[in-house]
Amino acid sequence: MQDQRLYNSVIIANYLSLLKQKYPGINADNVLGEAGIEKWELDPGHWFSQATMNKFQQVIVEKTGDPNIAREAGRFSSKKRAGNLMRQAGLTLLSPSKLYDIVGSIASKYTKACNINSKTISANKHEISVTYKNGVKPEKYQCLSFLGYLEAMYMVFHSKPPNIDHVECVFENGNACKYIISWHYTLSQILKSVRNVLFLACFIMLGLVIMFDWPVVYLFLSSNLILLSIVISVYYEKKELFKTVNNQDFKPHDVLDSHNRYYLSTNLISEVGSSLSRNTSVNEVMQCVANMFVGLGYQSGLILRFDYSKTNLLFKEAIYYKNSSIELIKDLKNKTASFSVLDPVFSKPIIDDINLVKNTFPEEITSVLDRYGSNPNIYIPIIFERSLLGFIFLNRNDSQLQASDLNLLNAIASQAALSITNVSFFDSLLESETLKRDFVTVASHEMLTPIQIINLAYQDIFDTLSESGQMDKNLLNSINTLEQALEKLNHISTTVLNFSELEGGLKLLPVETDDLLDIVKKGTEHIKSSFGHTIGFNIDKSINKISCHKNTFSKLIVNLIENSAKYTPENGHIEVSFRLYTNLLSIAVADNGLGVDEDFHDKIFMKFFQVDSTKSGCGLGLSFCQDVAKKHGGYISLDSPLYPDAKIRKGSRFIVHLPISMAL
Repeated sequence: MQDQRLYNSVIIANYLSLLKQKYPGINADNVLGEAGIEKWELDPGHWFSQATMNKFQQVIVEKTGDPNIAREAGRFSSKKRAGNLMRQAGLTLLSPSKLYDIVGSIASKYTKACNINSKTISANKHEISVTYKNGVKPEKYQCLSFLGYLEAMYMVFHSKPPNIDHVECVFENGNACKYIISWHYTLSQILKSVRNVLFLACFIMLGLVIMFDWPVVYLFLSSNLILLSIVISVYYEKKELFKTVNNQDFKPHDVLDSHNRYYLSTNLISEVGSSLSRNTSVNEVMQCVANMFVGLGYQSGLILRFDYSKTNLLFKEAIYYKNSSIELIKDLKNKTASFSVLDPVFSKPIIDDINLVKNTFPEEITSVLDRYGSNPNIYIPIIFERSLLGFIFLNRNDSQLQASDLNLLNAIASQAALSITNVSFFDSLLESETLKRDFVTVASHEMLTPIQIINLAYQDIFDTLSESGQMDKNLLNSINTLEQALEKLNHISTTVLNFSELEGGLKLLPVETDDLLDIVKKGTEHIKSSFGHTIGFNIDKSINKISCHKNTFSKLIVNLIENSAKYTPENGHIEVSFRLYTNLLSIAVADNGLGVDEDFHDKIFMKFFQVDSTKSGCGLGLSFCQDVAKKHGGYISLDSPLYPDAKIRKGSRFIVHLPISMAL
């Protein structure tokens, strides 16, 4: 647990307040630097590890030459100038005894390394035990520091420390550190005890007056004495309370500002993800991040994006927000800088270290910053996994940067890295999908040419063999198999082309209903000769035009008719109807064929699914039809009812449901 964050930064801040008052010659910034602590980490919401605290303590002892400074720092927390939150919390209780009662809950706000329990022995005596958690390796100075804090709790109310006996210590083979704290009674407490004794004496006097008929004057004198003791004890009690209250230096407006800051930070972090997720390009993501920083009060800065696929920096995008200076940013784009983005220095923020920036960042960046005159003092890397995607340079206003501020900046940078990566991957995916679609389209077109050549050769061979009388049964079977294979190959190529056309997007335009029907009728002329079916068209006269993509929409209807033809016995009938209802346009293709079992209704529009695998086709026709319907804002349903009192299906009816706005 040496690296686990166990101690609140308020402890460090208390040390620094002591140094400022007692050791003004010691530079606090140097102390922090040698201990490896950044100034922005001195935030009440930030925590330090045991190793960091040990290093800080070592530096403090070396600078001051006082090996017992930990106890003095603990005791210093009772001073007004310490500004310690523990002191302010303790003052609200107005009593050291009550403060020691809750010492465990107060200490938990400052350390996660131990459990602290308090036991009341008497009104002016408490036992405090400190048990360190498993894995925590405390140091001797922390024992002294806690001793000083226990003294400080009493000194919040009084100028002198209490008596503390350290009866058990973990550094002397103890299981815990135990402290017995005791203090003298205050004047008000003594007067209260006297008052209580006088009350008892008064009751005794009352009994004596009644029993022995003593003069009432004794009762009168004792009553006055009690009243006098009450007045004196209340006076001194109020005086002590007034002194305690007068010592309070609460700053409620500071507490309110802190709460407001954390509230705003929490809201901003929740908004960052939703805001960045709405962007569809890397440039939009970067502009959105820039707008966030403006909203946070960073009025100028520079955001650079690098080519994450390169080990050397390649500038891809740059956004500077302050004044319009786009020309200078364009100078960077697509330039390569000779430094390795894998350098560990670029994996963490850089705060107020202009020398480190000048020594590590390439001249291409520092020169642009100089030309802008921005002199940024906050450098936040944009990192996804182990790839440096860019850097954010910010100019901080006069306010002190705190840990909560840096956490918010890191959250924005991390979300920006994720958004940039997602958008980049999505763009790559779109490009890949486009290439794939183009390849499939070209390949399908190219396949049609050899299919036509093979078909012509097939016809020539068939005619030659038939005319020469050399066509025997085996040759006829082979030629029929070849014909079926050609038909299937041609169907597959056409279907793939149809899907490619869908993926490319459809532009819907008004189409005359009669023109659409002419295309459908020409596309289904072969059905009469192949199957012997008749096709009827029943069109609502009020439907003059339909908003659609003429080519694919006509294929939808043709495919539905061909599908019905395959599953309808010879000399069947197929009815195509166009109807207008209150809120939809309905196009139905009904047949009197075999029908579709209800078990297949949910699967029939799936790619490659076939109710009867012996039929021609590859199981893509109905899937294509459903996709076309969706592209037009609708969908297709299937109805295949049963005959009354029978288990024979009454054909099938495929219904295309479209928005009423499609009918013109």
